[in-house]
Amino acid sequence: MSHPATSVKEKPLTITQRTAQATTELRHLIERDDVKLLSAALSEVAVEFAKRNTSFVQNIRSVYDELAAGKSSRNSASKKKVPVKLVPIGTASLGPNDATDPYILRKMFGDAQLRDALDSYTLATLKQFADIVMARNPGTKPTNKSKREDVISYILKYVTGG
Repeated sequence: MSHPATSVKEKPLTITQRTAQATTELRHLIERDDVKLLSAALSEVAVEFAKRNTSFVQNIRSVYDELAAGKSSRNSASKKKVPVKLVPIGTASLGPNDATDPYILRKMFGDAQLRDALDSYTLATLKQFADIVMARNPGTKPTNKSKREDVISYILKYVTGG
């Protein structure tokens, strides 16, 4: 089985390009065109085959690891986030809804750790935080609610007063 890792110019293909190339080759081999159906059928057959064939599982792991290594080598070091250990400084305890309140997070972690605390949340949750901040600060809003950094900056500005 061939794994198209490079083009004619020896420039590595992206994961998307490799997926498209493999899908096209498989579509021709099985003479079927619906990519969604092909994906579902392939996944089901692969699971059943993997249950009975350890070398198939190893082959998948090998290609997966190759793809993961290529993907991580293209990511810049600045994009990689090192997990930060947050140290609670306040005595506020979090109830089920308090974890989505940036003012409670500030009480728990203080101004110095608030950015790190916010950074651990998804953009969807950050938008919920921003809604709380907007309710307390009428007429304000993030510069761009679809950009994570803009939402975090907005929250920090109005929650910490800075």
